Parts: sequence; structure tokens; C-alpha cells
Amino acid sequence: MAPSNRSSTRGFSTRRAFLTNSAVALTGAGLGMPSIARALSSGQSLRQLPLQSRQPTATFFPDLVDPETLRTLARAGIEAAQRAGATYADIRVSDSRWLRMFQSGIFLPISEIDFKYTYGIRVNVGGAWSTAFGSNPTVDGVASSARSAVNMAKGLAKVVPAPLPFTAVPAQHGEWTTPIGIDPFAISPDEHVKLLGAYKNTAERVPDGLIDMDEFLWTSETRVVATSEGSVVTQRLARAFPTIVVAAWLPAQSERMLLPVQGFVPKSAGVEAMLGPALQGEIKVTTEEARQLGTVREGKPTVGRYEAVLDGPAMGALFEATLAHALGLDRVLGADADGDGTSFLGPVDDVLGVPFFSSALTITADRSMPHHGAARWDDEAVPVSSYPVVRDGRVVDYFATRANAEALSSWYAKSKKPMTLHGSAISWTPASAPVGAPMRLQVSPGAEGNSLDALVSRMTNGVLIRGVNNSYGGMDVDQQLSTGTFVPLHLYEVKRGKIVSRWRGGAVQFQTKQLLQSITTMGNAASMFEYFRQYQRWDPWRPITIASPAAHFKQIDVVQLWG
Repeated sequence: MAPSNRSSTRGFSTRRAFLTNSAVALTGAGLGMPSIARALSSGQSLRQLPLQSRQPTATFFPDLVDPETLRTLARAGIEAAQRAGATYADIRVSDSRWLRMFQSGIFLPISEIDFKYTYGIRVNVGGAWSTAFGSNPTVDGVASSARSAVNMAKGLAKVVPAPLPFTAVPAQHGEWTTPIGIDPFAISPDEHVKLLGAYKNTAERVPDGLIDMDEFLWTSETRVVATSEGSVVTQRLARAFPTIVVAAWLPAQSERMLLPVQGFVPKSAGVEAMLGPALQGEIKVTTEEARQLGTVREGKPTVGRYEAVLDGPAMGALFEATLAHALGLDRVLGADADGDGTSFLGPVDDVLGVPFFSSALTITADRSMPHHGAARWDDEAVPVSSYPVVRDGRVVDYFATRANAEALSSWYAKSKKPMTLHGSAISWTPASAPVGAPMRLQVSPGAEGNSLDALVSRMTNGVLIRGVNNSYGGMDVDQQLSTGTFVPLHLYEVKRGKIVSRWRGGAVQFQTKQLLQSITTMGNAASMFEYFRQYQRWDPWRPITIASPAAHFKQIDVVQLWG
């Protein structure tokens, strides 16, 4: 749904009308009202909200910091770094807030808020990099951090090897705001709870249906990025992370059959992204599908190699765990070897342009509106643009920063194209240095006739994999992201195009390159699912979304873990 230009007041009225007129609306009474956990003066920003409050959620936060104050702090940090001897400096200053509304199963809703006022500065002296960061910024505090970073870089410059040349870009100036229709922070906790309850009721209207997880996470941030080259950009970024997982209760097995609901996808949007009868329809259809899948007889997996179909959630999890990080140039060049790890997609000159994966695979880095991560500039003040990283099975670009993009110069020269930065430098928090990373990847779908059901119907002796079971560790990959194992959320045996049994205790082992070479057919647009990492795997939290269709594979290795 495209964001509108309505004010938050009109949006609130639209929101109320939706709840009032919807057949699935609940009242907020009796849903519980946890007390506020801590006062702001305690120094802890994470708090719980009173769920029955009708005050706008924004009233529970401190006042927003004026953007000009953030710009003043940014300029102070840059000036202090230059006076101390930095040859280059950039800084990110941010005022952010976070609102989570959550309900699981029969438990009462929970509402939490968090807010941070932070900064991080990066400097270069004689080719050596150093960073410093802090909270509750002041001009003196930011300047002191800048001087400390420069002093550290001066020491490192005596021992570090010569770095890659730093890529120059024109200075950038301006402001950009995520266009949203309904501000979630202008709505009361009571209204948020009613929306949770409305969707919970939709699933429960299906016999044996229920909600396993019903969560809305909203973030709002004003971030200023400034550089010693003269760039000063200000962005007000709004992001929505909705997740709904429905379940069908299986009395005979005393378990729940879980399925994530399509349509509730991370977006750069407000509450309007979570409204509408189409989403209620998705909940109902998915709950009914879970109930139907639960009727399939159970069996034990037979270890072996099978043709396979992975649905959109499983494909998204696979790409998030592998290519989303393997294409990060910091990792490829070894800069993260003692941290996150390295990558099997290197050296770059041996990988770029070579047929590496199935020719059916094309992946684009896309941060355009209304997708998650939409922005005008990245965290080095470089304009953001969409671009392919894999085209027809060939790696054609990486996630680079100004500090390492020069490693791609020979590829660009060979391609007879000018060196291009696409705005893929991400600071997951202002305090962290920019790294090359995606916010969102879009995997291109296949022909219209390749629905999930159609892909399954064409298999003779294979398996259908629905999602990834994060309760058993999700995707487990090695340090180079070249091999891995995962436990499907659901694993089905398929004979002559029909699902004949549901296997329990099975897992998949894979080598990333060989598995992605094995793709024969990509599913159609209707099989797309926007996968989002719902829990913190690293510190800081790195929200990456992957929009991927289902896919058919020539072969996949199934092993038995238990049973």
C-alpha cells in the first residue's frame, strides 16, 4: 500500500474507523495493563507501557531533539577532528525511538519502548582508521571523542599497512523524510492493542486456528551524517516490522502447525502498512492452510538426495544467512576475519562476471520506497540507488563502502563503466563504523505459471520445504558461509506431484555454491515472501529483509537429526 500524505490526525481517525467497522475488532478491556517498569530518571530507556492508556505513545518518550541541534553536534565533531589532524572524518548523530507491541499465543499483550540519543565518529590519519562514540551528546563531549579518535589513528598509522585509496564523492546537502500515512507514535497503546487483538481474532475464527506470534515493531530515527568534505545530510527514517505467525492446533499430535503470514512485511511506512481486509484475508487463508497441512500423515525422513522445492520463507532464510553477508566487501577482503568471518565469494577478480550460480538467479539490492531501509543517502552521505549484485547467476557487484570500493576498480574498468558507489555503507547504530551491507534484497521471480503448487506438482520424488525452524537454530553456516545446515519448519515427502507424508526430525545439509547452482526454476511473484530476521543475531541488531520467491532445486541433501 503506498503511503499517503494524510496527517497523523486524519490517519488516527481512519485507524479508528477500521477497528470500529471491522468484523474482527476487539475491545481493549481485560487485556492487562503492565505498570511502567522504570522511570526515565533511572537511566534505563527500555520501558513497558500501560496498555489501556489512550494517550498518544509519543507522550511516553522525551521530546524529540531538534535536527539543527544534531547538525550542530555533527559539525563540532568534524571540526574538532580536523583541528586535531584528521585527513578525513565523518560522523553520525542520531535521536531514535523504538516501539514494540507483542502477543504470543494465549499470553497477554506486551508493549515496550526504547530510545537512544547517540553519536559515532570515524577518522582517518595517514591511512589508519579509528572510531569513537558516545551517548547524550554535547558539543564538548563530541569534540573530545573526535580528538581521542584522531590520537588513536595517529598511533595506528605507524603500524598498519597501506590502505586502499579512499573513493571521493561530491559533497551532499539536504533533508529527506520517510513519507508515512499514519504515525504509530501518534496512536495510543490502547489502539495498538486493539489492532493486535483484531488479527488474533481473525485466526481464531478458523476451527483450531490461533496466533502463535503477533508482533509490530516500529522505529523512528532522525539521523545526521556529516563529513570533512562538506557533506551534511539529515534524514527522518520511519520503519515498520510486522510479523504474524499463525498456527493450527493438532489435537492428535498435541502440537501446533505453524506458518508465517504473507503480506506483513517490513516497510518504510506507518500503521497504514498493517491495515486492510486483504491482510485479514491472508491470515484466514494461511490459518486454513496450516490446518490442512496438519492432516498429512507423519513419517520419518529417509536420508538421501532429492529434488526439492523451497517456499519463499525458506529461500529468504537461505539468502539472508549466506549471500546477504557473503557479498559484503569488508568480509570478502578479510576485514572481518576475526569478527563475523570471511566469504567464499573472493577474491573479487576471480568471482565477478563468472557463471557462479544458476542462471535463473538474479538478486537486486533495493532500498526504494516503500521497502524496508528506504533512504536518500547512506551512512557515508552517498546517494542510495538500487543495483544488481547477482545477474543471471553471475556476481556483478558487492556491498562496498568508500573505504574499500577501490578493490572493484579493475572490474569496472573491464566492464567499461565508471566506478559507482550505490550507497551501501550501513552503520547499524550511529556508534558503529559503516560497513558494506544490504538493507533489503529482491530476488527476481520466475514465470507466472510457476506457483508454489505448480512447482510441487512437477516433482516425481522430492521434498517440499516450508520455512526454517528457528527454534532449532535456524540457518547454521560456517565461517566462510560456504556450507551449512538447517531444520525446516515443515518437511514434506512428495511423490508424483502429491504430498504424501510429513517428515519429523529431518534437516538439510548444503554447500552454498553447489546448492545455488542446483536451482532450476524460480517461483512466480505470487510465491514471494519478504523474510526478516526477527531476533538479534549480532550486537548491534542488523535488520535485513530478503524478498524471495519459491524455487525448485535439482537436488538437496536430507539428513535425519532425531526420531
